[in-house]
Amino acid sequence: GPAHPHLHLQSASVKIRMNTTYVHDTTLLRANVWTPGPERDPWKRRYLYFGFVFIQDMIERAVAEVITGRDLPTPGVYLQEMPYPCYDEDLYANSLMGVLPLSMTLSWLFSVAMTVRAIVREKESRMKEVMKMMGLGDGVLRGSWFLTSFVLFFLSALIVTIALTFGILSHTSFVIIWLFLILYAVAIIAYCFLMSSFFSTANLGACISSLIYFLFIFAQTVIITKQHQLSVPLLALCCLAAPIAFGIGCSVLVEYELRQIGLQWHNISVPPLQDTHLTFSLVCAMLVVDCFLYFLLSWYIEAVYPGRYGVAKPFYFPFQPSYWFGQGCACVCG
Repeated sequence: GPAHPHLHLQSASVKIRMNTTYVHDTTLLRANVWTPGPERDPWKRRYLYFGFVFIQDMIERAVAEVITGRDLPTPGVYLQEMPYPCYDEDLYANSLMGVLPLSMTLSWLFSVAMTVRAIVREKESRMKEVMKMMGLGDGVLRGSWFLTSFVLFFLSALIVTIALTFGILSHTSFVIIWLFLILYAVAIIAYCFLMSSFFSTANLGACISSLIYFLFIFAQTVIITKQHQLSVPLLALCCLAAPIAFGIGCSVLVEYELRQIGLQWHNISVPPLQDTHLTFSLVCAMLVVDCFLYFLLSWYIEAVYPGRYGVAKPFYFPFQPSYWFGQGCACVCG
C-alpha cells in the first residue's frame, strides 16, 4: 500500500537554506587564480561534509515516496566527480600565477627611481637651462635621455627574455616576450619623464615616483585576482597605469603557459580561457596608449610648469601658431 495514504501530491517545490559557511560559494564559476585540473579541494566539498547532501536526499526521498505512493529503494546518495580532460600537473608553473606578475613588475622599481633621479638632477643643477641657452633643443634633450635609458632597459629586457624563455615560459615565443618587455621599457621611460616633470628636487622626485609605482603594484595584485570578474572596458581603463597593464600581461602569459601551449603569434588575439575576453594584444595596445599619453603629458607639463629656473609657457601654447612655426614670435631677454 501507499506509504502516506492521506497525502495526495502531484508535484512539490522544496528550498533548503543552510549557513553560508557550511556550503560552497557559487558566485564564481571557477577560482580567481586559475590552475588546470579538476575541482578536488576538500574544503569545496562542504555540501557533503556538512550534511547538505543528506538533508536534500532525505527530503527528496520523502516527497518522492508521497507522490509515487511507495517506498524508494536504497542507496539514496551516490556521488561522482565531474570528469576532467587529461592535463599536465606542474606545481612550479601553478605557483607562477601569483609570483611572476608581481616579481616582474617589482624588478623595475629601482630603475624607475634612478631614472627619475637622474633626469630631475639635471634640472636641479640648472644644466638643462644652460644647455638650452647654448642652443640645445628640448626635443634633442629628451631624445638623449630616452636613448640613454632605452639602451640600459634594452639589455635588461634581453637578459630577462632569455631567462624566461629557457626557464619558466618555455612554450611561449621568444620574440613575443622580448617585444613585450621592450614595450614596457618604453612605457617606463615615458612614466619617468612624466614624473620628473613634477619635481625640481632629485631625491624627492625619485622617492615619490617610486612610491606611486609601488602603489600601482598593490593595485595590480588586486586587479589580477579579480580580472575575470571585471569587464573588458574597465580592465582597459585600469591598463592606463602601465604597471597594472604589465602585470595583467604577465598573468595572461602564465595562463597560456599553464595550458602547455604558450603564447604564439596565432593566438595573441585569443583569450587564454573560454570564459574570458581579455587578450594579450589588447594589453599591448594599452601599453602603446600609455607611452603616447605619458610622453604627451610630460611634454605639456614641462612646458607649462618648467620648474624653478625655466620660463613657463601659457597653458594654451599648443594652439599658438608661433609655437609650431615661429612666425611673429618675439623673444625678450631681461
